[in-house]
Amino acid sequence: MSRLTILLVLLGLILFINTSSAIIIQPDKTEYFLGEPIKLQVYTAGNATIQLIKNGIVVWEKRMDESGTVYISTSSMAEGNYTVYAADDRGEVVEFIRLEKVSATATLEIKSKIEGNLTLCGKTNLPDGYKLKVKVDGAEKEVEIFKSSYCANFDVEEGVYTAKVLFANETLNESRIYVEGFKIRSVRFQPELFVGEPLNIKVSANLKGFDVKIAIYSNKTEKKLSKHVYSDSGEIVFNAWLPPADYSVMILVIHGNSTDIMKLPLKIKESFLSASIENLSDGKAVILAKAPIGHVLWFVSGSKVKKSIVGEERKVLASIETEGKEVMILDQLNRSEDEVLEMLNTGEIEVPHVKLYLNQTLKVEKTPESGVGESGENAGEKIEEGIKETEEKETKENVTESQEMFEGVNVFAAVLTVLIVGGILAALVVMIRG
Repeated sequence: MSRLTILLVLLGLILFINTSSAIIIQPDKTEYFLGEPIKLQVYTAGNATIQLIKNGIVVWEKRMDESGTVYISTSSMAEGNYTVYAADDRGEVVEFIRLEKVSATATLEIKSKIEGNLTLCGKTNLPDGYKLKVKVDGAEKEVEIFKSSYCANFDVEEGVYTAKVLFANETLNESRIYVEGFKIRSVRFQPELFVGEPLNIKVSANLKGFDVKIAIYSNKTEKKLSKHVYSDSGEIVFNAWLPPADYSVMILVIHGNSTDIMKLPLKIKESFLSASIENLSDGKAVILAKAPIGHVLWFVSGSKVKKSIVGEERKVLASIETEGKEVMILDQLNRSEDEVLEMLNTGEIEVPHVKLYLNQTLKVEKTPESGVGESGENAGEKIEEGIKETEEKETKENVTESQEMFEGVNVFAAVLTVLIVGGILAALVVMIRG
């Protein structure tokens, strides 16, 4: 290596050492709006002086013993070019910035005004990266502008507040806001049902994500159910075999520490069962039966059996092969299948049932308390064989329960929608809060 090369390397090292040891100032940008603070990052070994100069006059000065961040308020300064001068024991440095006057604007939109979720947003003419202050009474948040927009969220209680949007110390917009408490918006359900029918309760609230606790009770019975709703509304299905009576439905809605409650009436009516023969030919009977929604009906003729579920029309149409001179239709209610088979075997039918005689007059005999009849002694054994035989045959014929449901007019389609003001209404309950 030549002597010249060595000298150049040494000179470079000396310059690097001196440069890295000198004071350094780094403004975050070169142009600022009046009212926007100037941010300087200062690196020094100590005993530093930082000055902001305009037209040869020092308008701001600060002394520092160590490196750090410096903020200079510009709210009382004039528009124009400024010099940032910094010096310490190891050197000095100069930077240039400009302050510009701007007529800042910002809109104020209330996206949500519910306790725990007051959200304020808006548009502004300030460039992206600049910051606004949003104040709600004593609470304050600094938000950065992105795509000429801003948003701020506050966790406040129910009440009236003053919201302001500021740039520096200038108020760009303000508004008085009433923040409402968390509450149930509406509850919908059928206030009169028959025994065993599901209670469908639709609850909506003014916030998303809440817990619902429901209690159905009378002076003798109480049933409870709970569910979490992830949106602002949800449906809760209550499948409870409640005895006939007048009940109260208590609905408690919970969101965080906030709750709301509503109490509505419910009437459970006695079950019913009726049937008629719609068609009889070629050893088959088509029977139309009427019973409460969701009930399982058994159609029994000798050893032949058919089970169908009653749909929303409170009707079901079933086809069954006939043996003998009669068809019995019975309602399983909330009994098990084994219990029904035992009733048929003993002839002691303890659930609602109807007999249809397959003669020319199509005589109907309602026997809610009687047994199976003349062939009742071996009915249970024949039924068990009939269930297996019927199910195998239906599999081969690809018959589904949905094809057997009665396709009639939905009685709920014309149900009246009303506003509850008290008492029990035989219509769809719609409790709506403003």
